[in-house]
Amino acid sequence: FLASRVLVRQSLESLIKIVSVAPAGPFKIKPPWVNTLSFMMNIDDQGVVGKLLDWIVENDLEVIIRFEPDRISTERRIIIFKQVFNFYADKGIWLSSNKFSTKDLARFGSSGDILDFLLDKLNDSASAAIVKLNSVRVLKHFELNDFSQYRELVRSSLIGLLSTDQLDHYGIQTTIGALTEMGITDKDTLDFIVAKFRRHKNQYIRSGLYKFLHHSEYLDDYLDI
Repeated sequence: FLASRVLVRQSLESLIKIVSVAPAGPFKIKPPWVNTLSFMMNIDDQGVVGKLLDWIVENDLEVIIRFEPDRISTERRIIIFKQVFNFYADKGIWLSSNKFSTKDLARFGSSGDILDFLLDKLNDSASAAIVKLNSVRVLKHFELNDFSQYRELVRSSLIGLLSTDQLDHYGIQTTIGALTEMGITDKDTLDFIVAKFRRHKNQYIRSGLYKFLHHSEYLDDYLDI
């Protein structure tokens, strides 16, 4: 915080020189400075922070995910979220970065527009399994109490994913785990999961099943499992 108070008095050129490095290519923010810059975003700066934010968008977009969401407009956060998510989707790789976690990404993108975006990925038959699982891994961190109108949409989308043959044992465990963490452990969902997976021997699937049962209100009804 104290460092951010000093930095905010610098010119844009000085700021970039202090907080970034270009060892082999474009400039990137030095990792130890990320938290300092996040504090800095909350300081009224008469323009330098806004200019720095524009520079970061152009040069090191993923770093912004760690910043306080309230400092950045909803419209801009939605654009940045989609840019980051689609970067991994287009390459067909896991959404994994040393600059942010999926929990950070969910917090940054927390809005109805982003929920619609993630649900569209889940329900699109053309989406690859890895894209759908990336959606699940972000979606599970959303606080559904703040988006109660989406609860049934989320539930039906995840049940629909479990009904396909796209998922391996890890994907099944991840999706059941998402339902559990979001508190979607109602009787209808439980009946579906138990009927579909109770006889599976895979340790990952059974781990997901046990976790779901443990967090439901019906554990004692399934002691045989």
